[in-house]
This record gives sequence, structure tokens and C-alpha cells, in this order.
Amino acid sequence: MVRLVLAELLKLATLPSVWLASVLAVGIPAALASLNASTLHRALSTGDTGGLLDTSTVDAGFGSLVYGTVGIVVLGVVTISSEYARTAQSTGRTRQVSTTMVATPRRGRVIAAKLCAVVSWTAGLAVVAVPLAVLLSDRILGPYATALDHDPVRRMAGVLLSWVTTAILSLTLTAVTRNGVLSLVLLVTNSSVVSVSLLVSLVTDWARYLPDTAAISTFLVTPPISAALEPGPAAVVCAGWCAAATAITFWCWMGKDA
Repeated sequence: MVRLVLAELLKLATLPSVWLASVLAVGIPAALASLNASTLHRALSTGDTGGLLDTSTVDAGFGSLVYGTVGIVVLGVVTISSEYARTAQSTGRTRQVSTTMVATPRRGRVIAAKLCAVVSWTAGLAVVAVPLAVLLSDRILGPYATALDHDPVRRMAGVLLSWVTTAILSLTLTAVTRNGVLSLVLLVTNSSVVSVSLLVSLVTDWARYLPDTAAISTFLVTPPISAALEPGPAAVVCAGWCAAATAITFWCWMGKDA
């Protein structure tokens, strides 16, 4: 099994889109954290805070990590969609999934290895992105910084759980639809432009149990929804979504023809 996971990690490392996803996951939060911290520092130091919606620095750095999920979505989608992409004409226009099934006929082991690989890659990105965004923000804010005063280790673990949840759900949606473009459009839009969960939260408190709203509740002190879950229950909800998505992924991979 270890060899399979390593093989899947190597496969990911050969995909340019995975490296693009990695740059997005690390770069977007760092850039936004720096920009937001600079704006906030300038406003607080001059006393000109009239143009700001919120002057709290408790989520500085951590808030920008929400947008790092754009890269994580790309990673999760590509992990599956690359299997269904056609190869070059010179190699017979076959799909990678055919080669994968010949090399490892036991589909359960293959999808388990893929899940382990995408979770491992996501964890590696989080280990780099989270401290980078938070420390950059803390450094720029200087005496106004307060994010590290609120259980930073637990909050960093929350970001990791949030990103892993996003990666698994992205992988699952792609396994269900077998359409990488559709999955990317839906999930990237939801992550960066219009969050369906936040819109639903305006109508009902049940929205707090949706995966992305529960995920951000694990690390933001002031989540953008009313009646947000506490970090502990939010983590349990995320784990539940991960378990359900994993089961669906196994069903799709093992129950459908390649």
C-alpha cells in the first residue's frame, strides 16, 4: 500500500496543474494576508478606519487562508480528472485510468492510495501556507496583531482539516461527474466568488452544517455566518463529510466501468 501511495504522489508530481494548484494554495493566502494587513495597519495607525467594515485583527492571516482552497480544489479535481484525460495520438489515445487498472486491478487499493496521496499533498501545502500567511500578517500588523493570541495551534489544525475536507469533496465530485471542467467551475466559483453556503445561511441556521461553513468555523474566531458551530462540533461535522465523501468515491470508482 505504501508503494501505491508513493506511486500516486509521483503521478501528482508529474502534473503541471498540480504545481499550479500548489502555487495558488500557498500564494493566494500570503498575498491577501499581506495586502489586508498593510491596509489594516495603515488605517489603525492613522486612525482613519471609516472605510473598513471590520477593524478586528483576531482573524488576520487566518481569514486569507479561506481563499487558499482555490488551489486545493484544483488539486482534488485533477487527482481524478487526470485519469480520464486522453493521452497523445502516438500512444493510442488511451486514458490513464486504463493503465492504472492494468497495473493495479484492485480498485479499492487504487482509490485508497489516491485519497492518501491527495491528503498528504494537501497537508504539505498547509504546513507551508498557514505559518506563512499568519506570520506575514502578524509581522506587518506589528503592535496591532492579535491572531496569535487565540490558540494558534488549534486554529492551524483547523485550517488543515478545512483544506483536507475541501480536497476530498473536490475529488469526490469529480469521481461522480467524471468531468473536471464542471467540477472546477462549480467549486472554484463557490470558493472564491459566490459561496452558496453563505447565501443559504441568510435563510436558515442549518447552513452551519454544510462543509465549507463548518470548515471555516474550525479556525476563524469570528466566522461570517450567524449561529456558527464551535470549533469542536465543526471538526466533527467536517469529519462526517469526509467520511461520506470517501464512501461515495469508493462506490463510484469500484462500481462504474473504467
